[in-house]
Amino acid sequence: MSRNVTKLASRNIYQVLKSWYPSGPKKTPDNARRTSTTSIAITTTQDLVGPPDPLSNIRPITFHIPEAESGLEKKYRLRRMAVQAWHQSFWAHHNAAFVKERKEFEKSRTSPMTSDEMSVFYKKFLDKYWVTHLQYARKWYIHNFELLGLAAQVQLRRILSPLLK
Repeated sequence: MSRNVTKLASRNIYQVLKSWYPSGPKKTPDNARRTSTTSIAITTTQDLVGPPDPLSNIRPITFHIPEAESGLEKKYRLRRMAVQAWHQSFWAHHNAAFVKERKEFEKSRTSPMTSDEMSVFYKKFLDKYWVTHLQYARKWYIHNFELLGLAAQVQLRRILSPLLK
């Protein structure tokens, strides 16, 4: 039976990892150092964190769904997923704008840029998006306090539920 559970866990983990790397594994030269292929027992009672997204630089999270998830726990998990998606979306759009504007700035120059010239671009970019960053930070704090309140409720219910039975 444990062999079947391991196969099932491996298949689920493989599918999760495949979703993080949709283009498949990167090709490496024959002389590249390879890591061990030893199988690792992965617990399914925890969230899984993937490698950083190439555009947003945010690590995707696959949230664990407990078997006996209460309504409050589900609300907390869904809220975490929504905040993660919002966070991912913001930074993907922001970083795409940064790359696009940096390329335009580099094209406007005829000679290779010095670090002083790049600092001028960075300053202009940050000034241009200052209000956006301020709004993001405000929303980020609001989301985190909401999550903190839900997490406290979940933990309090977990502590008190055995006492109330």
